[in-house]
Amino acid sequence: MFLRRRGHNRIFPGRRGHVTSPAMDIRWPRLQCARFVTVVRILGGFVMHRNSQKRYIIKNAVYFITTNTHNRIEYFHESLLCDLLVEDLWETQRLKCFNIFAYKINPEHMHALIQPRGRDSYSEIMRSFKTNFSRNANRVMGFDTNFEKLIISLQARSRDLACNDISRDPACNDISRDLACNDISRDLACNDISRDPARNGISRDDGFNGMSRAAAYVSRIAGYRRRFIDKYNLHSPFPKFKWQGSFHDHIIRDRKDFLNHLAYIRRQWLKHKLPENKYCFIDHAMCAKEL
Repeated sequence: MFLRRRGHNRIFPGRRGHVTSPAMDIRWPRLQCARFVTVVRILGGFVMHRNSQKRYIIKNAVYFITTNTHNRIEYFHESLLCDLLVEDLWETQRLKCFNIFAYKINPEHMHALIQPRGRDSYSEIMRSFKTNFSRNANRVMGFDTNFEKLIISLQARSRDLACNDISRDPACNDISRDLACNDISRDLACNDISRDPARNGISRDDGFNGMSRAAAYVSRIAGYRRRFIDKYNLHSPFPKFKWQGSFHDHIIRDRKDFLNHLAYIRRQWLKHKLPENKYCFIDHAMCAKEL
């Protein structure tokens, strides 16, 4: 419906029964934003989610990061997933070059105190870390059928190489190495590993060593998968893993702020009434240098 303001020929959109005043413009009905799950704002051509944070990139700054699991599902009561999370965090540190002062894994969220040192921002670091772990956790829990095929393929190849004893013949060794790398890269491409090696724990500059690293990487995740099957058989007690969108960050302002967040990490097990202070790490030597 359209309402016409008195004394003017201009037409304004309105609602049935909307009260107007001859001396004032139409009072627009207030949006009930609480009714909407997602509200976006268009600012300067960019669409922003209502809950999006502005990311401030400051050279050599220290950031306190908090990230949650989707719907606060308590995946990290399972120590096997915690071990995998810790390993992926350190693998991301190797690839993205940042300091880890401290971290704490709680049942449904984690905190980390980090300092980017390379060309990657903390936002890129968290994207890589969360993507890596989500994929690996779902492989371990059996939600990636392609990963099972990749494990079988690598096991068959390793048996063939052992039987043929290729390493005794250098000429054959060069050829077989090329073929093995091509086969591995083809298998990895099916699992989105070769498309971005840095996102999958593989250095871009390793050459053939990088491909052997890829095989070792897959073997490591397969080891977690075997442990998970030994404990739960083929039926995961958890739904498919997913992080909550985005994450919270806080820029450490000064020495007092740094110490307060270290103490906050140290007290997490008491705050959340956990039986023991597991998966809490503080690098005291690095913290002393920073202070």
